[in-house]
Amino acid sequence: VAQGLGDLRGVVRFGLRHWQLDRIALYEGLQLEPVETDKLPSVMDLFVPWQVGASTHVVPAGQKLGPNHFIVDRELTVWTCVPSMISFMDEMRMLRPNVFPSLRFSCFSGAPLTGDAARKWQEAAPGSALVNLYGQTEGPIGSMAHQYLPETASGERKYVPLGKPFPDISGAILESDGNFAENGGKGELVLAGPHIAAGYLNNPEENTKKFREMVHPRLGQKTWYLTGDRVEQDRNGIFHFLGRTDNEVKISGERIMLEEVEFFLQQSTGCSEAAVVVWYNHLEVAEAVIGFVTGKKVDEAAVKKTMARYLPRTAVPRRVFTISRLPLNPNGKVDRKALAEKAAARISL
Repeated sequence: VAQGLGDLRGVVRFGLRHWQLDRIALYEGLQLEPVETDKLPSVMDLFVPWQVGASTHVVPAGQKLGPNHFIVDRELTVWTCVPSMISFMDEMRMLRPNVFPSLRFSCFSGAPLTGDAARKWQEAAPGSALVNLYGQTEGPIGSMAHQYLPETASGERKYVPLGKPFPDISGAILESDGNFAENGGKGELVLAGPHIAAGYLNNPEENTKKFREMVHPRLGQKTWYLTGDRVEQDRNGIFHFLGRTDNEVKISGERIMLEEVEFFLQQSTGCSEAAVVVWYNHLEVAEAVIGFVTGKKVDEAAVKKTMARYLPRTAVPRRVFTISRLPLNPNGKVDRKALAEKAAARISL
């Protein structure tokens, strides 16, 4: 059972769904993460292409951060990865107009996909359908999806829409008063269906918070999973991501709870106060966390090494700064916006 809050938390799930086979007609190539000792290809990465007689291509470890030549040389037609890869490739000037002419299907998941990032990828692969796939560890790989279309993309929204739930998934919005919202409402996204987890193993307190038996006025009584994602549903039934109800963030597809990082930062430095903020790159994709501590100056390298024993790589602060005191907002809580401004003034990642 996973130990950290940012890990799987012992998810108990039953069943295997095959929605991908209904929605992807042909696979001729599929990108996979390099197979490392702590990471194996997913069921989707292997069984979906096998089902239709396609080939799966594993990106060599040396090309993981620069896969542009791999895509072109192998003439891949299908590509899946996290949105942060787009920003990295753009920063390295790998994304030129029509640089990936063979791609016909591009799927991004694991973190919010910004409109700017989608536009960059679509220009690089103009012949490819670009899909934003939304899913949760507590549910199937994909609960809903939306195809990005440049001509219909709204400049008023920061993120590509999440889309509509797949036929065997129910999606609704829970308002702060605990009631379900109608179309046009805002609140927390809740999901229900046969492929949603039964709960967390040996964690009744978390189960009470995240899995609730509730009656929807139209969808009826179900066990709903509370995702923690703030959303809005438009009049066409499409869900739009607005942010989080808590301090969880996804970096390179991994869940990170800022409070958990702050706890280990404080323990690793011995400082009385510690806080972390998210660093967003030029395409507004979450890329790293930045730490702040009060009091004595700390050895950044030693702190990172210690924190890496307890946290995934993406949760270890990229930089750790010492300041005299943490800024507070009018409510007396740490002002993360002010800290983000301090980070931007001190560094250029």
